[in-house]
Amino acid sequence: MKKKQNTQNTTEKNIWLDVELREDIDDFLTLIYALEQNTPVNVVSIHNPSEKELRLLGVTLKRFDSKAVLVVAGEKTDYPPEKDIHTSLYNRIQGVGAPNTVTLATFLSESPLPGQRFFCGGSLHTLAHVLANDKSVRWHAYIQGGYAGANVVGDHNVLKKFRGREAVPTWNLNLDLTASIAVLSASNVQCYFISKNVCHNAWVDQRDVNDFPSEFNRVLVDYFAKNRWPNKCMHDLVAFMAMYSDDLIEFAPVTLQHSEDERAKWSSSLCPGSEQSISIALDTVQFSRLIRLYQPKKSLPNAARPRLDLCEQIDTVLQQAELSLEQKVRGIEILLSPYGVKAVTKDQLSPLDPVALTQLSFPPVGDTPVEQTLPQKVYGSPVKASRNRLR
Repeated sequence: MKKKQNTQNTTEKNIWLDVELREDIDDFLTLIYALEQNTPVNVVSIHNPSEKELRLLGVTLKRFDSKAVLVVAGEKTDYPPEKDIHTSLYNRIQGVGAPNTVTLATFLSESPLPGQRFFCGGSLHTLAHVLANDKSVRWHAYIQGGYAGANVVGDHNVLKKFRGREAVPTWNLNLDLTASIAVLSASNVQCYFISKNVCHNAWVDQRDVNDFPSEFNRVLVDYFAKNRWPNKCMHDLVAFMAMYSDDLIEFAPVTLQHSEDERAKWSSSLCPGSEQSISIALDTVQFSRLIRLYQPKKSLPNAARPRLDLCEQIDTVLQQAELSLEQKVRGIEILLSPYGVKAVTKDQLSPLDPVALTQLSFPPVGDTPVEQTLPQKVYGSPVKASRNRLR
């Protein structure tokens, strides 16, 4: 099975971002990632939003000076506090009023859109309406949801929690089953489903968050400060990342089907040539690397650039249990890459002393060091090497 080939020009095709911000931070973090990475989001939509969700969306788009149109599908809805936005986001909407919005019906009637990419982080309600609005316009949709069992992904790619299961309920597709069926039967969309065996393996640990100043990192820090667990599965974030990384997620062409149970169970069958593709494998190392090395392409005004404490990060990597020498080398390369270090040889790192590595001092990003003197007990002999020589 081949990895998805990106047949679109990602620098030109606009993105319609459909989100649901309640109860979790996944969709909000995805929005922040999209804005900070300067992706061409020109529409942000939400279905049956709460007042807090709208205020959070409005203030966030304004802070980033985004020109995206805020579209509302359905009706403004009251939810109990525990079902509304996550408490770690409350401070972002203090003193914030309601933003300007446009209804989905009005937007579709007044703003015809050329074919573009659609990201779906909630129900498929809005996507179904968009596809039906003009069937001559073609879309590429990235949808967080769906399921593929061992018959599609192979036994080695089935997560432990899903072993022996060929069909399971999937939240987003079941939120509006009628809309999901309409999307699957539409002829003007290529669908990429990021399913449970992938999105349930996209873990972010609080130790993965670097101290580079960004809204992305701030959202994670605020969340982990209030969360009882030190890690979080980022379903929507990894689904959005699939748009921009051809080798992060492996896809296979399938047809999706569901049971007639009250809570529909979804499954997939391989189908070469299908316009529906589903994720079958995730490069977890690359996903972790994208989090650990995260830096924004578009920063908020007056963002400071404090020194990264790489010594602590290196020590964390090296203290992980049962790391091979190759894994240690790769971990150090990843952590040093913002400073221009692209390659470290095994000979240089053997014998390897984690304690000595914690004594190394690295400059802030943006500085240009001439040399680094590395302790003798790290490399076995005194080594004085310029950063360029390690490339």
